[in-house]
Amino acid sequence: MIVEVGWHEHVLAGTVADRTPHVGPGSLWSFPDLAVVQVTDPPDHPCAWLCDVPPSGDLVVLGHSATLGEGLRLRAADARLGGWHDFGRGHLWQFTGLEVVPGMSGGPVLDLAVGAVCGIVTTTVGEGADRGGYFVPVEALRQLAPQAQRQRRRDLLTAHDRFHHRHGSWTQQRGAAVGCHVLPTEEAELLGLLAELTPTDPDELLSIYARCRADNRPPAILLTAHRDLFYALLDSAGPPARVVRSVLEMAHHLVADAPQTVRQELYDWLTAFAARHNQLSLLRTLRQVATVVDGTEGVVSVQIVPGNTQVQRFRLTVAVQDDAGGHQVLYQDPDAVHTLAEVMQTAGDQLRSALSWLAGNPLIEFVVPVELFDEPFDELAPTRPYLTVGRKYRTVLRDYDRQTDDLARYDWQQRWQAASTSPADIRWITCKENLTQVEFSAELEQRPYTSVIALTRQPTSYTPITDMLRVALESGLPIGLWRRGTCPEHDRAVEDMDCTGKRFHKASHPILVDGEISGLPEAVRQLRNRIAGQCPAPGDRDCHGVVLLYDDPTRAVRPVAPLRQPSYHPLETSS
Repeated sequence: MIVEVGWHEHVLAGTVADRTPHVGPGSLWSFPDLAVVQVTDPPDHPCAWLCDVPPSGDLVVLGHSATLGEGLRLRAADARLGGWHDFGRGHLWQFTGLEVVPGMSGGPVLDLAVGAVCGIVTTTVGEGADRGGYFVPVEALRQLAPQAQRQRRRDLLTAHDRFHHRHGSWTQQRGAAVGCHVLPTEEAELLGLLAELTPTDPDELLSIYARCRADNRPPAILLTAHRDLFYALLDSAGPPARVVRSVLEMAHHLVADAPQTVRQELYDWLTAFAARHNQLSLLRTLRQVATVVDGTEGVVSVQIVPGNTQVQRFRLTVAVQDDAGGHQVLYQDPDAVHTLAEVMQTAGDQLRSALSWLAGNPLIEFVVPVELFDEPFDELAPTRPYLTVGRKYRTVLRDYDRQTDDLARYDWQQRWQAASTSPADIRWITCKENLTQVEFSAELEQRPYTSVIALTRQPTSYTPITDMLRVALESGLPIGLWRRGTCPEHDRAVEDMDCTGKRFHKASHPILVDGEISGLPEAVRQLRNRIAGQCPAPGDRDCHGVVLLYDDPTRAVRPVAPLRQPSYHPLETSS
């Protein structure tokens, strides 16, 4: 059947791909009273988020009305959910608090609790009074013609999920987490990736559900697509931690058989979701690997060392190390020959070769002296102009000076051990803190388990902070967090209780206290991606230029040259 569909100024031809037949007496169409219309050459228009879970609470009903005598005009009204009514092979939901007038039938019903369209208006309770009306839920799409329902519904929702994966405008307006476990942005990304998987039969989906479910109940719905599997696991009645584990197990299972085009994205989604729920240790167990011994993961080490006599020239070394201990130097300057700009360019070129040695998700470390801590190493883009190493890979700094300082090694190892076995003891240095080196050293000597130094502004922007950072490094603190930015409020001597540095503290502190120490590089990588996204959260904006010092003393770095030229003292001669 050919129909015409209007969208703003467009009038388009559409084909009724599926519909409900009218069976039996009465004015109401048979349940579910829905049709699927496929439009040819549609204009560039948005897509509403469809939700097929039962509605709850406050609703907004939209439709058209000719009440004011100007022809059909758009009408929106608040309503409340008022129960349901059995009808045919399903049931209609009732809403109260407004009058449904001719012209409103077919309009969407928005569930404010989840920020999604949950149904379509079908009829009024009674004309001439604010008694509300009935709507058919979106989940009734399952009740269309049995011979076509599976494919039609799958095609419709696949297009829906792909749209919202590409366009985040609707997702950004949704505030509530799905099942209190999955954020709207995570839901949209996962559904978009699941839409690219090869469809499988319900028996296979049911088999995955049985392995991953949080309780012993069968799914409440027929599993016809991967998205059904996801929502069925979210609806499991187990404890919250077990439901999270179910989603992790499902995504982990699907990664192996995902098409190459989306496998890495699904792998990254799974890693980020596990990190947010402090489940990276579980994820490593699921992946059956804590360390990789076949060279598919490991470390890319980039050392940048100033010259002995020409301190404005630098020597570059790039090496790869797999987790089996194999070490390969890919590039090494014979001497300090580069300016800093040249060494950054060469490092980017060499990273392309290094990354080809270690597929998967390597750690990239820049081993540099403290004078280079503010350089934007994580913003190098060796593979694609739009993708920096800090967003694609776990990218950290290490302190070059400490690698050959035997006097600091004991404290360094003890503080790392403390961070690995107990919650991190964090020392924040605020924007205008000005302890002397003696005072700060005395404080750290009394705090032998402090393992994290965190700064509210970049180290070189304020001399006392620079000095305190040096003391922290020489005292063995292995982990540091700061941002490449000043505190404009304090630099202008403005007494601002909510300065830029304090906002960075508030936004980034959870990264340091949530999860295990091993998850910090990945948590910072995800933060960089949130900052670079279309609409970062207000707190994320304050973390722009975030830097992570992550200096593991159990994994040695091979120094390539003395860092500084020894001071020259002429021999004293007696008269």
